[in-house]
Amino acid sequence: MRSERSHEQSIPANQGAKTNEKLVSIDKDYAQMVLDSIYINASKERLHSLIDKALDQRDREAFMKYSDAYRQLNK
Repeated sequence: MRSERSHEQSIPANQGAKTNEKLVSIDKDYAQMVLDSIYINASKERLHSLIDKALDQRDREAFMKYSDAYRQLNK
């Protein structure tokens, strides 16, 4: 019966390092996607509040400014 270690020993050392680098890269990409999503959602909520405030105050200029920014986030 072969041990599990013999299989690990047959894998070249640099292949394990390359695999680890790919996983780290994927983790970084995923983390960046999560942060971007959080930022976009927070920005949308903030703009939504500003749009509501502009509507309540009947401030057309502010409404146009914030609604344009909101549309840009949705692209």
